[in-house]
Amino acid sequence: MATQQGTLTFDVEVGRKLEAIYATPDAVTRRRAALDAVQAQPGENGLDIGPGPGFLACELARQVGPTGRVATVDNNPTMLAMTQQRALDQGLSDRIDLHQSDAATLPFPDGAFDFVVASQVYEYVAGIEQALAEAWRVLRPGGRLVIIDTDWDTLVIHADDVELTARINRAWDEHLAHRTLPQRLPSLLSQAGFKGTVARLVPVLSTEHHADTYGYGLIGLMANFARGRAGVDDRDVDSWLADIDRQNAGRGYFFSLNQYLFSATRPDARTGI
Repeated sequence: MATQQGTLTFDVEVGRKLEAIYATPDAVTRRRAALDAVQAQPGENGLDIGPGPGFLACELARQVGPTGRVATVDNNPTMLAMTQQRALDQGLSDRIDLHQSDAATLPFPDGAFDFVVASQVYEYVAGIEQALAEAWRVLRPGGRLVIIDTDWDTLVIHADDVELTARINRAWDEHLAHRTLPQRLPSLLSQAGFKGTVARLVPVLSTEHHADTYGYGLIGLMANFARGRAGVDDRDVDSWLADIDRQNAGRGYFFSLNQYLFSATRPDARTGI
């Protein structure tokens, strides 16, 4: 996850919270879906746009092996530093290149990559058309693009105070450029020149609220971000979190969110594929 809007500050504290979320089983499932879609091969060159704490970049680096490379791009130096440290800790720093830039102005030549991955990135990019054009440009003919983004219309958090939950959701929306991007991605990918688009659902569902769930970390981020926005004050946030804790204690907790994976190909004029 990497924001282009800057309203959610991805500092060290938020970076550590993201790291905890990305270590949960739900995030591991999402990462496995991305890896299955990419099908990275030894010796390939790939690009991870918005690597966040670096989990996916490191797994891709293992798959391309010592003869391959994985470039990463993020406009946030904190996220790049976390990716760099994870690569160093896992002995993969010789396969991962770090670049500070954004998704709409990729600092690479045409046709540089066999695959491009953008997980939880494009929903934050205001210039989505330009970002997809850039992904198309840096892919070689026949190269693969894999995208994962969230449709925030699908977010369900059960709480007794429905109105307060709605206000906190509206506050959270302020950090997004596109709150329902997956609904538009098939047409956007087609307009950008990609072919063979395949979509699949990557759902998140929890009926327990604890640190090893995706919802637990996300609710914490939402609560902190909502303070002072959309008419939400500290007392509201504390009341909402207490409400969620009561739901959990009474077996009434429910969290659900739909993320969507899209894979597509830059066609090769020589083969027509």
